[in-house]
Amino acid sequence: MSGRLKSIIVTVIALAVVTASPVVSAAEFESKILQYKHGRIYFDAGEEQLIFPGSRFTLYRDDDSVYSGRIERAFFGISYSAPTFNFSDSSKIDKLRALIQTADIDSVSTIVLCCRDLTASEMISPVIDSTGALVIRSGKDPLFAARGNSVRIEPVDDYVLTSDLAGMTCDGVLSTEPLPEPFSAPDKVVVHDAPFFAALLPNLSKETNRDAYPSTSLYYRFDVRIMWPAVFGSKTPTPVHRLYAVSGVSPRSYDYDPDKGRQLLSKNHNRPKKITIGVLNSRLQKVAEFFADVLSRDKINVQINQNDTEADLLLTFVPIVWDDPAVSLWYILGLLSTHEPATKAQREALTIAASYVQNSRSAEDAATRFYFCRLADRSLQQDLGVFPLFRPSVYFSPGMNLMEAGFDESGYPNLETLTKLRLPALSEGMAP
Repeated sequence: MSGRLKSIIVTVIALAVVTASPVVSAAEFESKILQYKHGRIYFDAGEEQLIFPGSRFTLYRDDDSVYSGRIERAFFGISYSAPTFNFSDSSKIDKLRALIQTADIDSVSTIVLCCRDLTASEMISPVIDSTGALVIRSGKDPLFAARGNSVRIEPVDDYVLTSDLAGMTCDGVLSTEPLPEPFSAPDKVVVHDAPFFAALLPNLSKETNRDAYPSTSLYYRFDVRIMWPAVFGSKTPTPVHRLYAVSGVSPRSYDYDPDKGRQLLSKNHNRPKKITIGVLNSRLQKVAEFFADVLSRDKINVQINQNDTEADLLLTFVPIVWDDPAVSLWYILGLLSTHEPATKAQREALTIAASYVQNSRSAEDAATRFYFCRLADRSLQQDLGVFPLFRPSVYFSPGMNLMEAGFDESGYPNLETLTKLRLPALSEGMAP
């Protein structure tokens, strides 16, 4: 046999070997087969390897393919096939191996996060611009995930979430309560303290608040750990005792003491006969009703008005930015400054608090920033009667095509970890 003929034969054999061997590409994962049971094949890999319902798999004996099918369900650490009625090698399942198609990462498409009972601006971190103004951003502002996807945050109603439209409309859902119907698997839902806290503010232009007695009296009689389950019947939110983002547990400015709260109003020579409470966020309506009930026991008539910035007392949510604690204080000062203080002492206290916040903003080190925030917080609570109440929870329910859903330290969706996938197409009749 000539050398040239030998060379051709060797080349042909090599090509045949390469062609027959299964090639593991970036879009496939080689998985062990756990068992064959009730007409389904179980694999030891799942969502952690980007395997999802609809992923195609191929079983091999040595280098020969013997069966192909699709994944019906996938979880973390395990997945199983759709029924395999024509699979004939079940008795030799331990001799086989599997290659399973994996989902591709989609770094081009827009990620849509839907707010069920939140506003987009509540879930986007505010910023203080170069002029010192606090900018509350809307869902129309450009946001980008770390992988390059643009991110849009927009409202959605329950009709969409409980219909087949949910998966087409939302990649993930943000809400203050668990969804009424499971948008995603319960073990994928992430819960975090919200990026805002509830606060009680006095209208400084009202004679009623010249001594800060009404708001202080209510603060003495409010403690979420004691009353929340009994009064509101829902998950107890996190108590908050500072008007800015702070780690750890801080003590209350005044201990919970209902008797002292009642005495504060009863001994007040300027005791009001009527108080209006302005609810600047409808989710605080029940808190306003609780305060109205408390004040009615003191023989004070209470009127609750939605979005009434001219009311005697205001209930609102204050945004939190963890690495910029002055944002919360700046937001509160903006609300207080919309009214001219009734007394010289209030004007001076407001000016001093604003000076502390400005010093915090200009400080170069964290210790100094927090020092001035503490001073501003003390002045707002003790001199002006502004009090933090609680921090509710937010839930992030990711859809099947969204991985690494979570929150940053403040409670905003963590865009650094969000990953969108291009999932395999589901076969007709296959369960998602």
